[in-house]
Amino acid sequence: MKIPAAKILLSVAVVAPLAATAGEYRECADCAQVSANNHEGIHVLHTDRMESWEDWNGWYAGAGVGTSEYKHESPVDNTDTVGRLYAGYQLNPYWGIEGGWVDLGSFSTTEHEFDINGTNVAGVGSYPLGKNLAILGKAGIYRWDANGFGNGTEGMWGVGVKYKFNNGVAVRAEAERYNDVRNEEIDTYNIGAQYSFAQNWRNK
Repeated sequence: MKIPAAKILLSVAVVAPLAATAGEYRECADCAQVSANNHEGIHVLHTDRMESWEDWNGWYAGAGVGTSEYKHESPVDNTDTVGRLYAGYQLNPYWGIEGGWVDLGSFSTTEHEFDINGTNVAGVGSYPLGKNLAILGKAGIYRWDANGFGNGTEGMWGVGVKYKFNNGVAVRAEAERYNDVRNEEIDTYNIGAQYSFAQNWRNK
């Protein structure tokens, strides 16, 4: 039951900001500055959107929580809670790099019971859809340890959305996959908050 509930929560977190952004574009469509035949107005809208996200370039930190699923052929308990802490640097509105600690949870099979946690580093690509909403994609490596039942360094990737507020706080909803952890994949669905230090320094 945990995974479907997490997917529903992730879907709500994705759809709500998209609806807000659609409203933003509908309002702009009524402006004399932005119309179907006014390419200059469209350029202004794009520039304003980029400038809004450029204010967030710099250091940030965040945390998230959700559910994880261990893709084992014969699990006894293959779902648990995932928790993550991370920090990163936003180079520009499109690219950043972040690293952190991820606790993927506790799992059991017919042979063993174990916890899996570790650290990761990833490149993060972003594409702003509006002044407040951006889609995310990431890829990197995860150094994991299963408390005596194996360890290693493998690849990970994820997708998600970010919706930012004017006080330096943003909400992130993400789906991630961690590859070849004890020869299996682990999927996670999490939602959390991000704090931009650069945004708040500029406002002071």
